[in-house]
Amino acid sequence: MPHGERRPDAGVAVRVCAVVDTFVAASPAAVWTVLTDFDGYPAWNPFVIGIDTGGAYGRGALWHVTRVGTGGRPATIDVVLDTWKAEREFAWVGGSHRRWQLSGRHSFVLIPADGGTVLRQAERVHGLWALTRRRDLQVAMREQFGRMNEALRLEVESGTSSDHGREP
Repeated sequence: MPHGERRPDAGVAVRVCAVVDTFVAASPAAVWTVLTDFDGYPAWNPFVIGIDTGGAYGRGALWHVTRVGTGGRPATIDVVLDTWKAEREFAWVGGSHRRWQLSGRHSFVLIPADGGTVLRQAERVHGLWALTRRRDLQVAMREQFGRMNEALRLEVESGTSSDHGREP
């Protein structure tokens, strides 16, 4: 490309989206109870091992999410609560400390279905990593969300989880 010309995609935000739906044979209330029992995550969750809400559930609340990072080491990111609708949905926005590298919106949506609930976990990210590692990023997110959703399904359907989900 000649000097001074812009690439056709220059300035366009590259987005990577991943969505994983999992059917859970339980009510949305039962799924919500396990999903929002953040203290219980280490017992069953292979991906997100902790969420520190500081007791705040309003839009704009700062949360600290600890997940299994590279090499199995815990990695904590700061996120801002975007949506909290009891027994239906919660979502946060956040990313790397340098937002231009990677940032996005992560959501959990409970959809009532015949005989149970569909748990939809989704993330939409953008930034330099989305441009340079698009395929790897999408595959990794789907794999991680699938593992977490399946673990949550097993936890809910087994009925062994404690009953202290969050309700602000």
